[in-house]
Amino acid sequence: MSTHRHINAICLIVLVFTLVITVLFMNGEKLGIRTITEVEAEEDSDSPYFTANDRQMNWSTTGATQISLLGSKAVVNGGGAYAYDRDVIITSAGRYVITGTLDNGSVVVDTDSKSKVWIRLNGAEIRCSDNACIRVEQAEKVFLTLEEGSVNRLESSGIAEEALAAGVNGALFSRDDLTLNGTGTLEVRSAGVHGITSNDDLIITGGTISISAGDDGLHANDKLNIESAQLELDTGDDGVSLTGGESTLVIASGSIRTRSGDKGISAAGGILILDGNLDIEAATDGINATGLVRIEDGTVNIITADDGIHSDTAVEIAGGKLTIPTCYEGIEAGSIEVSGGEIDIRPLDDGMNANGKAESRILVSGGSITIVNETARDADGLDSNGDILVSGGSIRISMINSGKNKALDFGKENGGVMEINGGEVIACGNYNKAESFGSGSNQYAILYNIRRGIAGGTELRLEDEAGKVLLQYEVPCSFSSVVLSSPELKKGGTYRLVIGDLADEITLTEVSAAFGDVESGEFEGNMNWGNLGYRG
Repeated sequence: MSTHRHINAICLIVLVFTLVITVLFMNGEKLGIRTITEVEAEEDSDSPYFTANDRQMNWSTTGATQISLLGSKAVVNGGGAYAYDRDVIITSAGRYVITGTLDNGSVVVDTDSKSKVWIRLNGAEIRCSDNACIRVEQAEKVFLTLEEGSVNRLESSGIAEEALAAGVNGALFSRDDLTLNGTGTLEVRSAGVHGITSNDDLIITGGTISISAGDDGLHANDKLNIESAQLELDTGDDGVSLTGGESTLVIASGSIRTRSGDKGISAAGGILILDGNLDIEAATDGINATGLVRIEDGTVNIITADDGIHSDTAVEIAGGKLTIPTCYEGIEAGSIEVSGGEIDIRPLDDGMNANGKAESRILVSGGSITIVNETARDADGLDSNGDILVSGGSIRISMINSGKNKALDFGKENGGVMEINGGEVIACGNYNKAESFGSGSNQYAILYNIRRGIAGGTELRLEDEAGKVLLQYEVPCSFSSVVLSSPELKKGGTYRLVIGDLADEITLTEVSAAFGDVESGEFEGNMNWGNLGYRG
């Protein structure tokens, strides 16, 4: 009897425990208890811009709900989703696989605000005439994975006024965080609105994505981070746009090719390019930001009718290759700093313009800069409202010998200085307003003016007494003034300047020296009349 009583007591305890666990499981969230599952957990990664889940494209489809799109209807096999009228509604956290074609409807994610949803597109084609093809109304985060080898299409031919009034403005639209990854293909077509929109974060870590949009191609509010994706954007407005003013748009790798009716890449905050290949054609600025624009590596090619790169704050180039073959101004910002990389700019106006107040600066400590302007009449190679300070790198500037073109222009009217303490400079332009590095420099510089001017395509060389070539440049444009500086120039040294069929011997007695046969209106030092003459 005693044994039976113990068994009954144990059974009662187990029953009560089971009931308590069941109640907690069913009402946990109401009681403030949240169960973290593999699907919901957001793992950290080695990147400050992407989580492990952002990069996880090989998540298991075992047990996932299968959604088959069958033209005018859909069949749902599994829990967490249902078909209603023309649409498919996903209501729970979990994993979903979508295949087939939906002729005129939407896939809508509408879960609680703590749910993460994984969706795998595997040959899905969704067309909608009055709303977004995929619409996230509520979730904590949605991960949209493009299955390897699959081609997926979203086509929104219009957004109804009711949906527009509710803020829906993209063929793929999310009110919450959205991540796209995978190795498949996604083609997005949207008439009059954005291609892909997130009102919160938009993270892209893979896939081949092409977008044709009447408005922006990619549009996000809080964050917009991109890596490992191949993006092709053809847009009526900006190609890539981040509107949140506190965030930095990050491009870590991959490729972006954009043809845009306004800006190529724009951010209300900053823009950081860590790597990747960017090919930008824009009706206005190629890259535009309110905050800092920084390029650390990668290849950037920009064709634009306005600024190649514009920032209201600053531009920093630390590496990579930047080519701007067509623009009005190459780089315009409050201040500009170049510490590395290879830069080639062919502007209609200034090559680099630091346009802030007296604190504006152009700082060059490394890298190579080439600026060639064949058409301007009142433009500058490097133009700063404040200082131009060079401590390293290589600078080649060729401004056509016309009007008021100046190779170098600093803001002495604002108390600015132009000094060189390292690096190589050959800067050619018109002699009338030519400026050179000042006496506060630690490296010697030569300003050389030629009244009659020199034709474009002429080779220029500066040699030491032993015949060693210190500086050499085949100058593309005509010029009548050149500024030369090299770390190998020394006080008291004698050098031979050869410009085409002309030659002159120069002895340096001061750190900022001027030579030639005509004075500059802007040079404040003494003019040393040289021995310019024909060789031979």
